[in-house]
Amino acid sequence: MNSRILVKICGITRTEDAESASELGADILGMIFYPASKRLVSLPDALEIAEVARTHKIKSAGVFVNPSFSLLEETLQFVPLDLIQLHGNESPEFVEEVKRKFPEQKIIKALRLKTSESSLEFTSDFHLLDHPSAEWGGSGKAISWDEASVFVRAHEKPVFLAGGLGPENILSAIHTVNPYGVDLSSGVESSPGIKSVEKLNQLFFQLGRGSR
Repeated sequence: MNSRILVKICGITRTEDAESASELGADILGMIFYPASKRLVSLPDALEIAEVARTHKIKSAGVFVNPSFSLLEETLQFVPLDLIQLHGNESPEFVEEVKRKFPEQKIIKALRLKTSESSLEFTSDFHLLDHPSAEWGGSGKAISWDEASVFVRAHEKPVFLAGGLGPENILSAIHTVNPYGVDLSSGVESSPGIKSVEKLNQLFFQLGRGSR
């Protein structure tokens, strides 16, 4: 089993939540740049959150859904992201072009199991397995961990597990799937885009982490 699971706390909209997650042990802070999301972050707030990540020497990620190249360029000119997460139905060709245009950022490609995209070959640096949702994530619904485990074992590329994860099931999910990392959003919130310090504390306590 992977002894050091990376933890990505996603859907962050406030610097105080970024500070809490960073201090408790997060490895990546995720921000959503999809206009239809209830967790949409503004560019000024995203810049401050990315600065929190940099100060704590962890990574920042931007989540995009079927973005244009101009949106990616405009965002990255304003916010120094370490990772680009493509969470829509982007094609392998699009992902390859994103890698070419933005060589300084690592690419996470979100996939939905039991869909045609999960059998495609992407040149992304990481996969992320999530539950299908009309909102493109943040549904709070878990995917089949057994199926996710099969996917992880069949692919050499590092895989993040997302979908319905929280303090109450994180250890079972990790034990079953053995992912490279886990991605949590709604499972550590008090309301969309507002993280719960209590739930974050519970999560990182379960993971055996304390303040940095």
